[in-house]
Amino acid sequence: MENVDSCDLCGSKWWRLFEEYERYGQTFTFVECLDCGLAFLTPRPTVEEMPRYYDEAYNVRHGIFGESQFKSLLVSLLKRILKIRYEGTIFESTLVRLFFSPLELKWRKFLRRNHLESIQHIGRVLDVGCGRGAWLASMRRLDFDCYGCEPNLKAAEIAQSMGLSVACSDLPGAKYPNDYFDVVRFMSVLEHVHNPTMVLLETKRVLKPGGLVIIDVPNHAGITAQAFRHSEDVPRHLYSYSPETLRRYFEKVGLRVVSIKTQTVNPHTIYGYLGARGIEMLKGTGTPKEVARAENFWSARNRKRQSEFRA
Repeated sequence: MENVDSCDLCGSKWWRLFEEYERYGQTFTFVECLDCGLAFLTPRPTVEEMPRYYDEAYNVRHGIFGESQFKSLLVSLLKRILKIRYEGTIFESTLVRLFFSPLELKWRKFLRRNHLESIQHIGRVLDVGCGRGAWLASMRRLDFDCYGCEPNLKAAEIAQSMGLSVACSDLPGAKYPNDYFDVVRFMSVLEHVHNPTMVLLETKRVLKPGGLVIIDVPNHAGITAQAFRHSEDVPRHLYSYSPETLRRYFEKVGLRVVSIKTQTVNPHTIYGYLGARGIEMLKGTGTPKEVARAENFWSARNRKRQSEFRA
């Protein structure tokens, strides 16, 4: 275990206790910086200690890519259309958007769902903490040039077995070239890193001028975090961000904020919170298989659960 000497965002050494956790027979404290509001864990596991807190049940949260033949045929047509849409003349691009308007609407919905509305072409993407590579595989079928980095060896090997270019490493350890990616994506990753400033500086280095960074993290200033306490995945979550602290991080490393959105992805987030607490209790008595089944059930990707709690 290690103590945090100062706030990673502003350097302050003054903070207040936000909440205390009893996990794995240890006491963990989340604190809030009194100067900038960043929340972080101290003391916390070292980089070397962290892997033992990521058990097999945690790894099932990463999906494995699968695709039906029908979708493959549809995607083949979409790829041809996208090539004209982005690389053709203005007349050709306008024509395919009008003639294939149903596919154009689906494409725009896909971009919104993946926060890619501002991309100007089918380029090179990096998924940091890519897990088993499901998202990368879905992007590769649309002719994106896909890369990933994933520190978990088993997950990285599964992604590599699909022919994906995935480094078994964190972002700084992957050592990508300067100005290399059009898009760098962090989905539920930045709260897990030990040094956010270093990771974001590395992101800026590997990002092309005009490139896009996508970050998705739990909202420390959100209703769930403030009203339902002990909602952090301690000790795996080392930081908890708010829209304001994310904005300050971007200013610190020299990136420009395009937009910040807060959202509840599904209307049953509170049920998910209760499920997470139930899973935490099960980890003390259940087998890894039972814990994995519970995590699969409570996953936001479980459509059966979504339909049950939609009302």
